Amino acid sequence: DAIEQRRLLVARSDGQEVEGFVLFGSAFPNARVQQIGGRRDRRRLGVGSFLLGELISKLERQGYLTVKA
Repeated sequence: DAIEQRRLLVARSDGQEVEGFVLFGSAFPNARVQQIGGRRDRRRLGVGSFLLGELISKLERQGYLTVKA
């Protein structure tokens, strides 16, 4: 459901393995991060920060005003 509604962002490695994800919901113009996760062996490498940055950029382009976690 989240994939079809485009509410899930995924970070993949060069080998196409999933490194992390962020699931979010929204009621325009407000969005909320519902879940964020990553591979245990890849934590503290900036994957979560990267995903949050990408999400915020995407939502800003779409005209959202707030993002809460």
